[in-house]
Amino acid sequence: DEEEEEDDNSAAGHSDAIHSHNSNNGNGSNASQAAAYTAHPFAADENRDAIVQSLETPRAVKLFTLDSEERWVDVACGKYTQPNAGFVAVLQADDGKLLRQWDWRTCSNVSWEADHVIVWSEADVEADSTVHSRFALSFHVSDWNVDVWKGISAAAHIQVSADESRHDPAGAVQGQIQFPDLPKDLSFSTLETAASAIMSVATTRLDPTNDKDVKMQSAALCEDAAIQIREKKYMEQLKDLFEQCEDLEDDANLGHLYTLMKGMLSLCQASIFESLIDCDGLMTVIGILEYAPTGRQEHRKYITETVKFKQAVPIEEGVLLTSIHDSFRLQYLRDVVLASWIDDPLMSVLSSLIIFHNVDIIERLQSDQAFLERLFQLLCDSEDDPAVSRRDQVRFLLEFCKLSNSLELSKRKDFLSMLIDRGVLLIFDHVLTHQEDDVRVTGATVLQMLLEVNAPHVQAKTFSQIPTKSMRPTLLMIVTEAFVDDKLPAVILQLLECLKLLLDVNHNFFTPERKKIYVLHFLDDCLSSMLAVVRDATPATFATRVGAMRIELLLDILCTCLGRQALAVYVRSYLKHSEMLETLVRLFSMGNNVITLAMLRFLRALLTFPLESLMQKIISQGYMEQVMGVLKANGARYNMLTSTVLDLLEFLKKGNSSLLVVKHLVNTCGDQLRSITFSSVGKELYEACNGSSDGTHEWTTATEVNEEDVLAEQTPSAAATERAEEAYFDSVDDEADAGPMSSSSDDESILADRPKRKVEDDDDDEDDVLGRMMKQSKK
Repeated sequence: DEEEEEDDNSAAGHSDAIHSHNSNNGNGSNASQAAAYTAHPFAADENRDAIVQSLETPRAVKLFTLDSEERWVDVACGKYTQPNAGFVAVLQADDGKLLRQWDWRTCSNVSWEADHVIVWSEADVEADSTVHSRFALSFHVSDWNVDVWKGISAAAHIQVSADESRHDPAGAVQGQIQFPDLPKDLSFSTLETAASAIMSVATTRLDPTNDKDVKMQSAALCEDAAIQIREKKYMEQLKDLFEQCEDLEDDANLGHLYTLMKGMLSLCQASIFESLIDCDGLMTVIGILEYAPTGRQEHRKYITETVKFKQAVPIEEGVLLTSIHDSFRLQYLRDVVLASWIDDPLMSVLSSLIIFHNVDIIERLQSDQAFLERLFQLLCDSEDDPAVSRRDQVRFLLEFCKLSNSLELSKRKDFLSMLIDRGVLLIFDHVLTHQEDDVRVTGATVLQMLLEVNAPHVQAKTFSQIPTKSMRPTLLMIVTEAFVDDKLPAVILQLLECLKLLLDVNHNFFTPERKKIYVLHFLDDCLSSMLAVVRDATPATFATRVGAMRIELLLDILCTCLGRQALAVYVRSYLKHSEMLETLVRLFSMGNNVITLAMLRFLRALLTFPLESLMQKIISQGYMEQVMGVLKANGARYNMLTSTVLDLLEFLKKGNSSLLVVKHLVNTCGDQLRSITFSSVGKELYEACNGSSDGTHEWTTATEVNEEDVLAEQTPSAAATERAEEAYFDSVDDEADAGPMSSSSDDESILADRPKRKVEDDDDDEDDVLGRMMKQSKK
């Protein structure tokens, strides 16, 4: 067709150069060339006539060669024949002009790849007999048959019948392509041949343009090549060959070794890496890969001299030490040496090997009781050991915990539980207060990791420390003290996350009684010391980044507590009976926008609970006037402050808080609300408040829950509580049918009839009561 004619013409440009090269070898006409080879290599084949006819029939092909950048380049296209079915292959243009010819007997690594592609290597006689060029013939699909391969393989001395599993053309037609035999012994003479053969297969696997069939065939070739590499013990041979090349400073063969090693790794076969580890060849691999074409990088010098292997606790088991070194070298190989050309499949294979090594390491360490006893003896000793620095001990503990990431989740929890049971929590009283920043950062990271994976176990140990808190501080007290005193932002942020995880009491360990003891311990012994920071704060405190950030994060902790039902009732009770609200309102006047935003978020979280005594306290401390003062001081600028204030007003307008607060805001700041020009929320809130008396707007009624009863010491039995609750809700439903609730005093009378019980029995009871009262108020 026309496209083939164009391809043939485009290949004619290469013909003169190729013809000139062949004319120097004294080649004559096709007839004389064929006469030189009269013996048929397949004379005994029963299909001799068919093979001869297939080879003597011109067939459309394209000739490719592998360039210096390991890319296949189209050289020429024409008609392929083997005159008289001899050993010589001839490539001619359509006009009969000789493009190229070669003798199959002098070719090496001849293989049949894909469905109609023949690949081989030839020695470049003019340059150097040890330099080989790689070629490929791609036959047109319609011009290909199995007899062509039989003739070529016989001419190239490939014994098809000797190993049918590797060179059976019929099997190849069915997709069972096999990799050709590699040299059994690696030497300077066979090194380039092996490198070219392996690299050609690896290049095919890495080619993203291959279709599905080619990728499947490439995977089979890679697997077959890996089997040969392992069976012929290439890695053991490479170690000696590499040492010889380095001693002789043989740059050419070092380059071939690099190509061979890159090809072997690019096959992406786990068996090759296993053979590397079995023969202790990782350093050999890293050494070979130093000699990249772009220039040498001294990786081995970095590993052996720059990086120091430190042991916080001596490890005496030789197998374990070897596994640790191999794991580090595999990670270095993946992340540094191969970083410029590694692909996803190879990354996956290496990562899997690293995980297997890590699992083996952690299981061996976990089973070594003497090692664990020595480790925790050093960690729990408050006095620094001069022989081993505290930094190395804590860093080792961090690496020890990180290794558990390779385990399954259940095994990882068991491993960290083992550390907790052995007393790892006892180290934090001197680690989190250590004078070295690195020790504190590492210690906070370890604690956060323990809490993220197994928080209930850590909380259980913390709960067991509460009875003896006067003699030894609990973990909550230690973390709080470090949060208050530390000067490093990174440590403060980590401790904030640790506090949030420690205060998450919604799991089975915390019975109602335990929950009460635990939360009250935090409020009485921990939160009070945090509030002292706010009480002692001055404008100079907010001039530093750490001072402002600490108070902002404190307000974040309070918002978190108010947002959790299991903690909210205790925090609200603490707010009502302490001077905390009086202390916090000072923060509005500090002139720090970040703190002001945090206060606005805290106030919104507080207004979500319409308890009358709490609302009265908010009003008496002037919180709403401070909010409008923020809006006034910000002026016409529409920034985060303005947006947060408007959002709070919208929250109030929708009736999500107490009418008591809204009326106070309208009465004291009504003119300012109506004067807001860049938003209508102020006018709408004013009008909604004035319209509430005639029933045109619904509001949440401020109620009072008896927090003292909720926090009572005595808890009724579960059966008695259930009966009392049923009677209570029945009475509420009867009163709802009789008539609407008209005042907050009626709310209090209903709440007075509620049986006394602790909030831990059901954290949702208070919200259920408030929800029913809201419905009755609306009626």
